[in-house]
Amino acid sequence: MYYFEREKFREAQEFLIRAKTFYENLTSILPYGESPLYAQKAEELIPLLRFCVFNLGEKSAHEIINSEGEIGNLDELIAQARREEAANIVEITWRGRSVPLRQEKVRLTILACQDIEMKMEGATSTEDKIELIDSLLMNIRDSYMLLREEMAANPALQRKEDGPVSPILYLLSYLNYLQISKTIEKTFLSLDGLKNSMTGQDSDGKKVGKPQDLIRMYELILQNLGELHNLEGIEGDHEFKRQIEGDELGMKFIRLYYIGVTLEQMKRWREALAIYEKADNYGRELEPYSRFLSSRVAKEVDHVAEQIKSSKFRIHAESILQTDVPVQEMKDLTIKDRLPLSATDRLDDYVEEGLVKAGSPRVINMPPSMEPALCKPLFFDVALNHVKFPDLEDKIEPVRGGISGVVKSMLNWRRK
Repeated sequence: MYYFEREKFREAQEFLIRAKTFYENLTSILPYGESPLYAQKAEELIPLLRFCVFNLGEKSAHEIINSEGEIGNLDELIAQARREEAANIVEITWRGRSVPLRQEKVRLTILACQDIEMKMEGATSTEDKIELIDSLLMNIRDSYMLLREEMAANPALQRKEDGPVSPILYLLSYLNYLQISKTIEKTFLSLDGLKNSMTGQDSDGKKVGKPQDLIRMYELILQNLGELHNLEGIEGDHEFKRQIEGDELGMKFIRLYYIGVTLEQMKRWREALAIYEKADNYGRELEPYSRFLSSRVAKEVDHVAEQIKSSKFRIHAESILQTDVPVQEMKDLTIKDRLPLSATDRLDDYVEEGLVKAGSPRVINMPPSMEPALCKPLFFDVALNHVKFPDLEDKIEPVRGGISGVVKSMLNWRRK
């Protein structure tokens, strides 16, 4: 401002650009509550820069205002400030137990987790929020692998036979919990995008979501919630267990609703109604867990409960209207539709005489239709046993001479 008041516009322009760049960098790293103040200061410098450009008359105002001044190693200073802030975090408290933080990488990850909410509030689109969570998840995985390597190098850090888990194992469980919870938050953001596309909001050339896609998303959340049961160090934390069980029931309740929506779109009214009834059972099981539900799950459960009530009434109405369709189709049928059948095929149906005489009536189909038959029925082979032959005893000569006579008569018969 000194050079500006002395009308040394070239020097004033240089320092104003550097000040504007400094304020903008501070806006990007400071908490959400303090950043608007420095953003406003950067905006206040723009009219002064335009006045300097007007008096110098060298470059366009847009080019000057959007240029970045050289402020030395500002990025290094910001990174150093972050490291100093992370150094102040010496321990973390989770579920009533505190564990020390010795690794700088882990401290920076914990600090990033604390700042993610402020950055999410400043993000303008769902894609930006998902990108922030992806970056945080990568940091959490790196910190997790660092602790695993340290534990593998020092077997004394393993879990004891009796008593609570070691601090490093408890810290691993906390990082695993952060990873799962942020993954669930990312899935919820994707769910919001799908729901907006289904309702026609924010669908700029994007694929329109279907209820089947939502079902798969909720199944992923259920799978992530199931992994929370395997965390070490929380076996005796019954409140935490109740929170997980409540969220699982809530996700099953919501998932069943979208399964019913899918069946409803397929006009399978009975199956959809049965699914809604089963969802109501989950809703009654959720009542004891109402105070343990997370805010996001509780909000969706209340919304879905209202939707299920209206859906059940709608299905009842649709099922009643659907029964009128066959009746209307039967009204449109006439006896003329049955006349192409021959008389032998409609012996049990009454046909008016006038309709029969009209044209050339069909008595029988010629040639008759082919019917399959067995190649060699069994009764052809055994039928000879049931044939009755005529009695010929009066024409047979009596045999004389006993056995020898019988033999002689048989020999004579053979010679003949």
